Amino acid sequence: MAKRSVIVVVWVLLSAILAVQVAAQDAQIPEPQTVEVTAGDGLTLVGYFYALPAEGLPEEGAPAVLLLHGNTGSYRDWLPLIEPLLQAGYHALAVEERGLGSGWEQNWLTAIGDVQSWMDWLKAQPNVQADNLAIVGERLGAHLAINGCSNDPACFAVVAFSPGCVRSTAPNCLDGYQLIPGLQEISEMTAAVVESRSAPPTFIAVTQDNPGFTDSAKTLAALSQSEFSSWFYLGGYNSIGERLREQDGLIDRIIAWLDDHAPGVS
Repeated sequence: MAKRSVIVVVWVLLSAILAVQVAAQDAQIPEPQTVEVTAGDGLTLVGYFYALPAEGLPEEGAPAVLLLHGNTGSYRDWLPLIEPLLQAGYHALAVEERGLGSGWEQNWLTAIGDVQSWMDWLKAQPNVQADNLAIVGERLGAHLAINGCSNDPACFAVVAFSPGCVRSTAPNCLDGYQLIPGLQEISEMTAAVVESRSAPPTFIAVTQDNPGFTDSAKTLAALSQSEFSSWFYLGGYNSIGERLREQDGLIDRIIAWLDDHAPGVS
Protein backbone atom coordinates (compact mmCIF):
# COMPACT_ATOMS: atom_id res chain seq x y z
CA MET A 1 0.00 0.00 0.00
CA ALA A 2 2.89 2.36 0.80
CA LYS A 3 4.40 1.83 -2.65
CA ARG A 4 1.05 2.61 -4.25
CA SER A 5 0.80 5.82 -2.19
CA VAL A 6 4.22 6.90 -3.41
CA ILE A 7 3.22 6.26 -7.02
CA VAL A 8 0.05 8.29 -6.57
CA VAL A 9 1.98 11.19 -5.03
CA VAL A 10 4.54 11.15 -7.85
CA TRP A 11 1.74 11.08 -10.44
CA VAL A 12 0.01 14.04 -8.78
CA LEU A 13 3.28 16.01 -8.71
CA LEU A 14 3.99 15.24 -12.37
CA SER A 15 0.47 16.26 -13.32
CA ALA A 16 0.87 19.54 -11.45
CA ILE A 17 4.19 20.24 -13.18
CA LEU A 18 2.67 19.54 -16.61
CA ALA A 19 -0.28 21.79 -15.83
CA VAL A 20 2.09 24.63 -14.90
CA GLN A 21 4.09 24.09 -18.09
CA VAL A 22 0.97 24.19 -20.27
CA ALA A 23 -0.28 27.28 -18.45
CA ALA A 24 3.07 28.99 -19.05
CA GLN A 25 2.91 28.16 -22.74
CA ASP A 26 -0.65 29.44 -22.94
CA ALA A 27 0.24 32.63 -21.06
CA GLN A 28 1.53 34.21 -24.27
CA ILE A 29 -1.87 33.80 -25.93
CA PRO A 30 -4.41 36.61 -25.50
CA GLU A 31 -7.70 35.89 -23.78
CA PRO A 32 -10.17 34.73 -26.44
CA GLN A 33 -13.66 36.01 -27.10
CA THR A 34 -16.23 33.30 -26.41
CA VAL A 35 -18.50 33.02 -29.44
CA GLU A 36 -21.85 31.31 -29.94
CA VAL A 37 -23.55 30.74 -33.28
CA THR A 38 -26.74 28.88 -34.13
CA ALA A 39 -26.39 25.92 -36.48
CA GLY A 40 -28.93 25.16 -39.19
CA ASP A 41 -30.70 22.65 -36.95
CA GLY A 42 -30.88 25.04 -33.99
CA LEU A 43 -27.90 23.73 -32.04
CA THR A 44 -25.84 26.39 -30.28
CA LEU A 45 -22.21 26.05 -31.35
CA VAL A 46 -19.40 27.35 -29.14
CA GLY A 47 -16.04 28.73 -30.26
CA TYR A 48 -13.16 30.91 -29.08
CA PHE A 49 -11.93 33.80 -31.20
CA TYR A 50 -8.33 34.94 -30.85
CA ALA A 51 -8.24 38.34 -32.54
CA LEU A 52 -5.29 40.41 -33.62
CA PRO A 53 -5.14 43.85 -31.97
CA ALA A 54 -7.15 46.33 -34.02
CA GLU A 55 -4.37 48.90 -33.76
CA GLY A 56 -2.04 48.66 -36.70
CA LEU A 57 -4.28 46.46 -38.85
CA PRO A 58 -4.85 47.60 -42.44
CA GLU A 59 -8.24 49.11 -43.20
CA GLU A 60 -9.42 45.90 -44.84
CA GLY A 61 -8.49 43.85 -41.77
CA ALA A 62 -6.54 40.58 -41.66
CA PRO A 63 -7.12 37.00 -42.83
CA ALA A 64 -8.53 34.43 -40.41
CA VAL A 65 -8.09 30.70 -39.83
CA LEU A 66 -10.83 28.37 -38.59
CA LEU A 67 -9.52 25.49 -36.43
CA LEU A 68 -11.50 22.22 -36.23
CA HIS A 69 -10.50 19.48 -33.78
CA GLY A 70 -11.20 15.81 -34.42
CA ASN A 71 -13.66 13.27 -33.09
CA THR A 72 -11.92 13.51 -29.72
CA GLY A 73 -10.33 16.51 -28.03
CA SER A 74 -11.35 20.14 -27.83
CA TYR A 75 -10.48 23.63 -29.03
CA ARG A 76 -7.58 23.67 -26.55
CA ASP A 77 -5.75 21.15 -28.71
CA TRP A 78 -4.90 24.06 -31.03
CA LEU A 79 -3.28 26.27 -28.40
CA PRO A 80 0.30 25.58 -29.64
CA LEU A 81 -0.73 26.94 -33.04
CA ILE A 82 -2.64 30.03 -31.88
CA GLU A 83 0.32 32.27 -31.06
CA PRO A 84 2.24 31.45 -34.29
CA LEU A 85 -0.90 32.25 -36.30
CA LEU A 86 -1.30 35.59 -34.54
CA GLN A 87 2.39 36.40 -35.01
CA ALA A 88 2.02 35.61 -38.73
CA GLY A 89 -0.90 38.04 -39.04
CA TYR A 90 -3.92 35.72 -38.85
CA HIS A 91 -6.94 35.87 -36.58
CA ALA A 92 -7.77 32.39 -35.21
CA LEU A 93 -11.14 30.85 -34.37
CA ALA A 94 -10.92 27.51 -32.51
CA VAL A 95 -14.31 25.83 -32.13
CA GLU A 96 -15.91 22.93 -30.29
CA GLU A 97 -17.47 20.24 -32.48
CA ARG A 98 -21.06 19.15 -32.03
CA GLY A 99 -21.43 16.16 -29.77
CA LEU A 100 -18.30 17.17 -27.90
CA GLY A 101 -18.02 20.74 -26.61
CA SER A 102 -21.13 21.93 -28.45
CA GLY A 103 -23.93 19.67 -27.20
CA TRP A 104 -26.14 17.05 -28.86
CA GLU A 105 -24.90 13.92 -30.57
CA GLN A 106 -21.96 13.74 -32.93
CA ASN A 107 -23.18 13.96 -36.51
CA TRP A 108 -20.29 14.52 -38.86
CA LEU A 109 -22.39 15.05 -41.96
CA THR A 110 -24.46 17.75 -40.25
CA ALA A 111 -21.22 19.25 -38.96
CA ILE A 112 -20.25 20.22 -42.53
CA GLY A 113 -23.02 22.82 -42.29
CA ASP A 114 -21.56 23.95 -38.96
CA VAL A 115 -18.37 24.87 -40.80
CA GLN A 116 -20.31 27.27 -42.99
CA SER A 117 -21.96 28.80 -39.92
CA TRP A 118 -18.51 29.57 -38.51
CA MET A 119 -17.24 30.90 -41.84
CA ASP A 120 -20.24 33.23 -42.05
CA TRP A 121 -19.53 34.45 -38.50
CA LEU A 122 -15.92 35.23 -39.40
CA LYS A 123 -16.97 37.15 -42.51
CA ALA A 124 -19.15 39.41 -40.38
CA GLN A 125 -16.33 40.49 -38.05
CA PRO A 126 -15.12 44.07 -38.62
CA ASN A 127 -11.37 43.35 -38.66
CA VAL A 128 -11.52 40.11 -40.68
CA GLN A 129 -10.98 40.01 -44.44
CA ALA A 130 -14.21 38.33 -45.49
CA ASP A 131 -12.70 36.91 -48.68
CA ASN A 132 -9.50 35.67 -47.07
CA LEU A 133 -10.21 32.64 -44.87
CA ALA A 134 -8.55 29.25 -44.37
CA ILE A 135 -9.41 26.09 -42.44
CA VAL A 136 -7.16 23.76 -40.44
CA GLY A 137 -8.66 20.45 -39.27
CA GLU A 138 -7.61 17.24 -37.58
CA ARG A 139 -8.92 13.68 -38.15
CA LEU A 140 -12.67 14.01 -38.74
CA GLY A 141 -12.15 17.75 -38.42
CA ALA A 142 -9.82 17.40 -41.42
CA HIS A 143 -12.70 15.97 -43.45
CA LEU A 144 -14.86 18.88 -42.32
CA ALA A 145 -12.09 21.30 -43.33
CA ILE A 146 -11.72 19.91 -46.85
CA ASN A 147 -15.46 19.69 -47.49
CA GLY A 148 -16.27 23.00 -45.78
CA CYS A 149 -13.56 24.92 -47.62
CA SER A 150 -14.72 23.59 -50.98
CA ASN A 151 -18.20 24.96 -50.27
CA ASP A 152 -17.07 28.55 -49.69
CA PRO A 153 -15.22 30.66 -52.30
CA ALA A 154 -13.77 32.81 -49.50
CA CYS A 155 -11.68 29.83 -48.32
CA PHE A 156 -8.26 29.99 -49.95
CA ALA A 157 -6.55 26.88 -48.49
CA VAL A 158 -6.80 23.85 -46.19
CA VAL A 159 -4.40 22.18 -43.79
CA ALA A 160 -5.59 18.66 -42.90
CA PHE A 161 -4.09 16.38 -40.25
CA SER A 162 -4.81 12.69 -40.78
CA PRO A 163 -8.11 12.68 -42.71
CA GLY A 164 -8.47 8.93 -42.31
CA CYS A 165 -10.32 6.06 -43.92
CA VAL A 166 -10.58 7.39 -47.48
CA ARG A 167 -11.15 4.14 -49.40
CA SER A 168 -8.74 2.42 -47.04
CA THR A 169 -8.70 -1.33 -46.45
CA ALA A 170 -6.80 -0.99 -43.16
CA PRO A 171 -8.61 -2.93 -40.39
CA ASN A 172 -8.85 0.12 -38.10
CA CYS A 173 -10.65 2.01 -40.87
CA LEU A 174 -13.06 -0.83 -41.57
CA ASP A 175 -13.83 -0.96 -37.85
CA GLY A 176 -14.17 2.83 -37.77
CA TYR A 177 -16.92 2.72 -40.39
CA GLN A 178 -19.00 0.79 -37.89
CA LEU A 179 -18.03 2.75 -34.78
CA ILE A 180 -18.24 6.33 -36.08
CA PRO A 181 -21.57 7.22 -37.71
CA GLY A 182 -21.07 9.07 -40.98
CA LEU A 183 -17.34 8.25 -41.29
CA GLN A 184 -17.64 6.32 -44.54
CA GLU A 185 -19.98 8.91 -46.08
CA ILE A 186 -17.82 11.90 -45.18
CA SER A 187 -14.62 10.17 -46.33
CA GLU A 188 -16.23 9.53 -49.72
CA MET A 189 -17.25 13.20 -49.87
CA THR A 190 -13.64 14.17 -49.14
CA ALA A 191 -12.41 11.95 -51.99
CA ALA A 192 -14.92 13.55 -54.38
CA VAL A 193 -13.82 17.07 -53.40
CA VAL A 194 -10.11 16.35 -53.81
CA GLU A 195 -10.79 14.65 -57.14
CA SER A 196 -12.54 17.74 -58.51
CA ARG A 197 -10.57 20.49 -60.23
CA SER A 198 -12.21 23.10 -58.02
CA ALA A 199 -10.77 21.67 -54.79
CA PRO A 200 -8.94 24.18 -52.55
CA PRO A 201 -5.14 23.97 -52.23
CA THR A 202 -4.68 21.23 -49.62
CA PHE A 203 -1.74 20.34 -47.38
CA ILE A 204 -1.97 17.04 -45.52
CA ALA A 205 0.26 16.01 -42.59
CA VAL A 206 0.05 12.41 -41.43
CA THR A 207 2.00 9.95 -39.29
CA GLN A 208 3.52 6.94 -41.04
CA ASP A 209 2.73 4.81 -37.97
CA ASN A 210 -1.01 4.51 -38.69
CA PRO A 211 -1.78 2.44 -41.83
CA GLY A 212 -5.31 3.82 -42.18
CA PHE A 213 -4.17 7.45 -42.17
CA THR A 214 -1.22 6.70 -44.46
CA ASP A 215 -3.42 4.83 -46.97
CA SER A 216 -5.92 7.67 -46.96
CA ALA A 217 -3.30 10.37 -47.60
CA LYS A 218 -1.80 8.37 -50.48
CA THR A 219 -5.27 7.82 -51.94
CA LEU A 220 -6.06 11.53 -51.80
CA ALA A 221 -2.72 12.39 -53.39
CA ALA A 222 -3.47 10.00 -56.26
CA LEU A 223 -6.97 11.41 -56.73
CA SER A 224 -6.00 15.09 -56.55
CA GLN A 225 -6.67 17.22 -59.62
CA SER A 226 -5.60 20.51 -58.04
CA GLU A 227 -2.81 21.79 -55.80
CA PHE A 228 -2.03 19.17 -53.19
CA SER A 229 0.91 18.53 -50.86
CA SER A 230 1.44 15.78 -48.30
CA TRP A 231 4.00 15.33 -45.53
CA PHE A 232 4.51 11.95 -43.88
CA TYR A 233 6.28 12.20 -40.55
CA LEU A 234 7.61 9.60 -38.13
CA GLY A 235 6.16 9.22 -34.68
CA GLY A 236 3.27 7.62 -32.86
CA TYR A 237 -0.23 8.96 -33.17
CA ASN A 238 -0.97 11.31 -30.29
CA SER A 239 -2.99 14.47 -29.74
CA ILE A 240 -2.72 17.31 -32.24
CA GLY A 241 -1.40 19.54 -29.47
CA GLU A 242 1.47 17.13 -28.76
CA ARG A 243 2.27 16.79 -32.46
CA LEU A 244 2.39 20.55 -32.91
CA ARG A 245 4.77 20.84 -29.96
CA GLU A 246 6.97 17.85 -30.84
CA GLN A 247 7.24 17.71 -34.63
CA ASP A 248 10.11 19.95 -35.71
CA GLY A 249 9.11 22.32 -38.46
CA LEU A 250 5.42 21.38 -38.50
CA ILE A 251 4.12 24.77 -37.41
CA ASP A 252 6.48 26.48 -39.86
CA ARG A 253 5.09 24.31 -42.67
CA ILE A 254 1.53 25.28 -41.75
CA ILE A 255 2.28 29.00 -41.70
CA ALA A 256 4.23 28.77 -44.96
CA TRP A 257 1.33 26.97 -46.69
CA LEU A 258 -1.11 29.63 -45.55
CA ASP A 259 1.22 32.49 -46.51
CA ASP A 260 1.81 31.00 -49.95
CA HIS A 261 -1.92 30.92 -50.70
CA ALA A 262 -3.49 33.81 -48.79
CA PRO A 263 -4.38 36.64 -51.20
CA GLY A 264 -2.26 39.69 -50.51
CA VAL A 265 0.08 37.93 -48.05
CA SER A 266 3.72 37.77 -49.08
